[in-house]
Amino acid sequence: MSDVQAKPVYTVLLAYEPTPAVRRAMSSIPFDLAHVCNHPILHKVIKRMPGGWPAARTANGDSHLTQDGDGEYATLVVHTSTDWATSRKSVSGRASAVAAYVDQAAMRTQEEAYTAEIVQALHQVVGQFAPDLGRLEPAYGPALHRWGAAFPGGALYSGPTAIPGYALAFCGDHIPLPISSSTTSKTGTVEAAALSGMAAGRALVDALS
Repeated sequence: MSDVQAKPVYTVLLAYEPTPAVRRAMSSIPFDLAHVCNHPILHKVIKRMPGGWPAARTANGDSHLTQDGDGEYATLVVHTSTDWATSRKSVSGRASAVAAYVDQAAMRTQEEAYTAEIVQALHQVVGQFAPDLGRLEPAYGPALHRWGAAFPGGALYSGPTAIPGYALAFCGDHIPLPISSSTTSKTGTVEAAALSGMAAGRALVDALS
């Protein structure tokens, strides 16, 4: 287990009151989730809008309604690339557990610089669809967080996933599990985490039966 490594990312959250201007800007962004390729900072952008708002258009051009429920805010969440986060380890985010043990003033200054850089990159990417978004003030954020163990990297766990004698089982998105005779789950995904959790549950049931 000690050989398993993790890839970090920084995330930034911006939450907007659902005003008409926000609705127009967010509805102009033609995706709910985008993987940003070959960008020096960004890797992923996720958009979430209150339930019932028109969401991104489908492949045939038809719009659909979001199924997110009646959330109060329209939000954008940004993931940086792993390379960008790896080269910047001095900031964890002021709300993190690490923040209590570091120089608050110095970290706040660096955090604001990182956040500004990420938000600027975000507006460059979505600005071609929603040029007014950069002039709208979020109700919350931008809030920065360093996700230090975001995705598995390096060697993956290949040992036993359960030790019945101790009623102990391991699970997580770093454990590849077989889906079929020729396919395993893709690590670093919700699918891998869910399959691993179910396998751990079955192992514990068997161990305790």
